[in-house]
Amino acid sequence: MGCSSAGRYLCGPDLALPCSAGGYQVGFDPGSADGTIGAGQILALLTFAAIAVACVCLAAMDLDVHRLPDRIMWPTMGALIVGLFVAAASEGLWGIFGRVLVTGLVCGIGYLVISLVSLARGSLALGLGDVKLAMVLGAGLGWFGWQSVMVGMYSGFLVGGLVAAMLLVTGKIRLEASLPSVRR
Repeated sequence: MGCSSAGRYLCGPDLALPCSAGGYQVGFDPGSADGTIGAGQILALLTFAAIAVACVCLAAMDLDVHRLPDRIMWPTMGALIVGLFVAAASEGLWGIFGRVLVTGLVCGIGYLVISLVSLARGSLALGLGDVKLAMVLGAGLGWFGWQSVMVGMYSGFLVGGLVAAMLLVTGKIRLEASLPSVRR
C-alpha cells in the first residue's frame, strides 16, 4: 500500500504509524493471558499501519483538491478487508470479522443517505469519495467494536463543526460560505 500514485504528496509511514499503533494498543487486547501476542494481532496492526498511511495520503489530497481518488480508495478498502480477514482467520475471530463487514456497510449506507439528501437540497457537501471513506473507516473501527464505530463516525462531524466555528470566529469564512471556500 504505497503512495507512489499520489504524485507530489508525501505519505511516509512515520506520519501514520504512531496513530495506528496508539489505536491498536487502546482498542485491542495486546496479548493473551500468558503474555504472548498472537499472529492475528500482529497482522491487524500491520493492516492498520498500511491503512493509516493510505489515509494520510487521502487527507492530503482531500485538503488540496477536495477529491478522494478511486485509485487509492479501492486498494485501501481491499487491503483493509483482506488484512483483517487474514488476521481473523489466523485466530478464529469470525465474529469480529463479521462485525467489520457490517460496520463498513452500515457506515457506507449512512453516508450515502447523507450524500443523497445533500444532493437533493442542491449541494454536494458530501461526495461519493466521502461515502467510500466512511466505509473504510467504519470497517476499520468495527474491528474494535460498535462503540468505537459510533465515537469515530460522530467525531468527524464534531471536529468539522468546531473547525467551521473557528473559521467563522476568525473571519476566514462567512456564514453563507462553504468550507472549501476558505480565504487564505
